[in-house]
Amino acid sequence: MKAMGGFITLEGLDGAGTTTQARMLQNVLEHMGINAVLSSEPTSGPVGSLIRQILAGRVNGRHATGMDAMFDRKALALLFAADRLDHCETFIKPLQKQGFIVISDRYLHSSLAYQTQDAEWDWVVTINKYAVQPDLVVFLDVAPEVAMSRIEGRGAGREIFENLGFQQHVMDAYHKALDLLADENKLIVNGEAPKEDVHSEILQRVLEQFNR
Repeated sequence: MKAMGGFITLEGLDGAGTTTQARMLQNVLEHMGINAVLSSEPTSGPVGSLIRQILAGRVNGRHATGMDAMFDRKALALLFAADRLDHCETFIKPLQKQGFIVISDRYLHSSLAYQTQDAEWDWVVTINKYAVQPDLVVFLDVAPEVAMSRIEGRGAGREIFENLGFQQHVMDAYHKALDLLADENKLIVNGEAPKEDVHSEILQRVLEQFNR
């Protein structure tokens, strides 16, 4: 295993199953005696907590005229970048130095996929320039229609990004971001397969990548 631990991120459309697979991976690594810790973005930190409220529609913008408005999407991109930097400095880096494998449910590639729908690609890259680069990005490939069906099956309120048309554009941006990664730094998995099969494929790659 690498001297400073490792860093794995799970990415995909809303409804792709990143949270489920991140938890399954962390649990099995821990049972194998491998130090692994789970995190997610937005984080539970001060900036991440604000982002979650914005995504849930509980925080909106307001014009000088007093009229309500949606929270500005470029400002939201900056909040994601700030939350990510705080995540890196207070969680990811310290645990990597202690030899942990850090698993994050969403990270930089979520910004490249989602925030570039409202802002220029190069600008989103620039505001995230200090983010730690993952050793492995796992992408759960799920059709937008399947992802939306899963979201609707939750029976809960939707977040601001959870609609089919937007998700289709996000998928295109995800593929652009993944194309920029070297093969050794990414794993694309059929996220529509049974969750146990998805987990097995991810686990096999992780054990190979980190020499376990």
